[in-house]
Amino acid sequence: MKRFIAIALSAVMVLSMAACSATPAESIAASAAAAQTTAAAQTQAATEAAPADDGKVLNLQWFQGIGIDTLFESPWHDVQSLYPYMVYEALVTYDEFTNKIVGRLASDYEISDDGLTYTFTLRDGIKWSNGDPLTMDDVVFTLTGKLADPLSNYNNELLFIEGAEAVKNGEATELSGLKVDGNTLTITIKSPNKNFLKSMCGTFILPKKAFEGVAPADYESSDYFKQPYGTGQYVISEVSFPDYFYATARDDYWGEKAGINKVLFTSYQTGGNDAVVTALISGNLDYAYGNAMNDITVANNVVAQNPDVAAKLVTSTYTRAMVYNFAGCSDGKQHPGMQSKEVRQALSILMDREAVASLYNGQAEARTTFVPSSSAMYNTDIPLYKHDVEKAKELLAAGNFDFSQPIRICYYYDDQTTIDAMTLITQNCKEAGVICEPFLATGDLGEVLYGSMNWDLLYFGASQSDAVLIYNAECVGGGEDIELVNEEFRQNTFNTVMTKYLAATNDADAKKAADEIQAVSQDYCCMFPVYGLNTVVVCNEAHVDIPQEIFVEDNNLVRDYHFEKWSLK
Repeated sequence: MKRFIAIALSAVMVLSMAACSATPAESIAASAAAAQTTAAAQTQAATEAAPADDGKVLNLQWFQGIGIDTLFESPWHDVQSLYPYMVYEALVTYDEFTNKIVGRLASDYEISDDGLTYTFTLRDGIKWSNGDPLTMDDVVFTLTGKLADPLSNYNNELLFIEGAEAVKNGEATELSGLKVDGNTLTITIKSPNKNFLKSMCGTFILPKKAFEGVAPADYESSDYFKQPYGTGQYVISEVSFPDYFYATARDDYWGEKAGINKVLFTSYQTGGNDAVVTALISGNLDYAYGNAMNDITVANNVVAQNPDVAAKLVTSTYTRAMVYNFAGCSDGKQHPGMQSKEVRQALSILMDREAVASLYNGQAEARTTFVPSSSAMYNTDIPLYKHDVEKAKELLAAGNFDFSQPIRICYYYDDQTTIDAMTLITQNCKEAGVICEPFLATGDLGEVLYGSMNWDLLYFGASQSDAVLIYNAECVGGGEDIELVNEEFRQNTFNTVMTKYLAATNDADAKKAADEIQAVSQDYCCMFPVYGLNTVVVCNEAHVDIPQEIFVEDNNLVRDYHFEKWSLK
């Protein structure tokens, strides 16, 4: 599961406390309007270290999801900056212009009739930006290393490769499903997987040479990430941790050269989201998305303050959801209701998803399942979500709910809308006599979320190129094993049905499996969606010209941004 983890920001917390007496809509607007004045000094601090430019530089945000300030974040981890798409490449990519998966480092590819064999032909003459030739050894290293690296994300589909489990578990160092013959790579998977090719689009190839002598557990902290290099259109040319870096278009790139020669990536970690907003308003930032721009109200405020800026709403499968803690809390204060299916179901219908979604002023929609109701894969036998206090009370009684103990809800987004959502959810649950105590995770987020785990419910974000695949998080090995446990049950239900879905060779079989996994998830209720959130992208149209196809659909992680078609005005 893709999790967008934000650093706790003091400026936002001050705004949150100041606005707690206002209505949700009022407090969101107040927060957005105040951002430009409260963060001005922070923006200056974040950017003053970067050299002045002559206007011929594309200005982007340097965001590191896990807060690294001495190394670049691995592209096998979280990706919320554009530079991985500029520096790295995969064998194949999703072309926004043709809506097809096309060759990138591979000149072409073939899929066998039985869907078990994928053959990729590597292009000739491609070089890493340091001058070394790209070889098939680099490709094999990447596929094997991404599985062996215990910190890597987004490798679930790679588990379908023959021998993948042995590599991931440390029982083997080679993938038995890979066969190399010159510049041809054949990948054999264990069963048909309708999304395997798309997962290859998001597998950025890294140089084997740079990781020689490095153990898989240390890949992401290796010296390579002090100034990583790739085969992409740009090379990282200058770095000043943790403030900024420059990327320069490669003259020796194998394909069409990037349209903009120089890019300045500035970190706004010190000033946080407020500093990003201020930079957009002042014209010092040309493109922003992700944690800093996940609220259409804030984006609209930016547009109101700077008419050169445009806010784009991009269709997305991104969903905000809740996951239950089945594993227990280190402080021994877990609410026993988390083990009751009736209690879990009660809490899921107590939270007024439609009211929470309305906080986003048209950007969000309440979700009944992780599959949008407009999708052909939506299970129409499941009634659309309804906030039902009386039904919740019945379920709580059936689950022998302890009303004297509060439910602790952990969240790691620090924007005002999330604060308002937590306030609404607390009020919703109070209608049935349930006490909720939401709290913002701060400090070492890994320890809070997956170490001490002193929470009953975790509010998180999930996204997949195919919405049905969000349910992979409920599968054993899907990313949520730490809190969901109960592996035997999940293996026999979620894993079994997900395998059916991925193996489907026609729409009817895929729909049947998709319906089944939505139904079993709705019943077991180990996690549930709150609302779907379309992606907000804000760009400075007075300074940069970007193809409009980029703003149609959010294919994050697998897309080709076509930087050769970007230009400065």
